[in-house]
Amino acid sequence: MSTSIWKAFWDYQKEERWINELSAKGLAMTKYTWMHYTFEDSTPGEYIYRIELLDNDPKQKDSVAYLDFLKQSGVEHISSYMRWVYLRKKAADGPFEVYTDIDSRLAYLKRVSRYWLALGIAFIVLALSQVAFIINGISSGSHIWIVNVIAFVIAGVAAAIFIFMSARYRSQATKLKHEKVVYD
Repeated sequence: MSTSIWKAFWDYQKEERWINELSAKGLAMTKYTWMHYTFEDSTPGEYIYRIELLDNDPKQKDSVAYLDFLKQSGVEHISSYMRWVYLRKKAADGPFEVYTDIDSRLAYLKRVSRYWLALGIAFIVLALSQVAFIINGISSGSHIWIVNVIAFVIAGVAAAIFIFMSARYRSQATKLKHEKVVYD
């Protein structure tokens, strides 16, 4: 039987935990589109899931080669959204970690942080661009500036969320860097 769930996540780590909790209950994720998950009944705990942010679009040559490499290791690419890929591996095949050493985990956290920061900066630019429209609308006597105020607020809130997420992953990277110093 197929189960469809609509749910939004900002944090890929929380999303990954949630998908694995459902897998432990016998729901195997088979597809993802924007905030929409599709699951099928399976043996509880049959799969371990990971979510990864690729350097490039999953259809680009280097990403395809990487996903093919993972496939040879028993990892199934089940879905993609933008540069995010949803991966799974049979739990019976052993542990499933994409990044097993501190340096690779550190590089990955920095990549995720840069992703959110780039989105945050883009939305700051979008919010600031609305200021000119607001000023122009007010000075011309048009009431259309109200729409620009709403766009400014929405873009500003999105920018704040994205920058917060970037800082969160940067903080995780800093903690991991300190752990590396302790172990080295």
